[in-house]
Amino acid sequence: MGDYLSLRTIADLRNASLIAPIFVLGTATPGDGGGGTYVYIITESPPPDDGVTVIVPTHPREPGYWLRCSSNSGGGSSSKVVRKTANYTVTTQDSTILADCSGGGFTLTLPLASGMGTGYGQVIRIKRVDTSVNLLALALSGGDTIETSPSILGSECWEFTADSVSKWWAMALYQP
Repeated sequence: MGDYLSLRTIADLRNASLIAPIFVLGTATPGDGGGGTYVYIITESPPPDDGVTVIVPTHPREPGYWLRCSSNSGGGSSSKVVRKTANYTVTTQDSTILADCSGGGFTLTLPLASGMGTGYGQVIRIKRVDTSVNLLALALSGGDTIETSPSILGSECWEFTADSVSKWWAMALYQP
């Protein structure tokens, strides 16, 4: 998966000493439909390890946890992970945006919810990967609406799902 290090299983991820994004090939065995792309969230108080989306390392180099940003399940979502440092319009091919505002604030524009396919299911994750005070703003296309704040602060990670009509739903917020 791109320039990411690959590990075979979640057990391997728990034992990893790196804190760079990692692609895991499966939950228990490679290709079993689990795993996905994980980013490391540095925090003194990690959430409980659920064995799927939140993985707490056995011997962390920095206190924190692994957060899954995209899965291997092959559902309706793409698995493209991109890192952005300036204004960007999210595409229907993107699944995870790693937003770095350390060089200055910028805006991510979500695509039209109506262009995201039929029914619910297209998921877009946006993760702040810096801790600057610079603003990461969210903008919407057309007349779409969103049920949450139009900005992402600190090192938050949001997960949005399109209703395929005109609304983006905030499905999850992870705050370290």
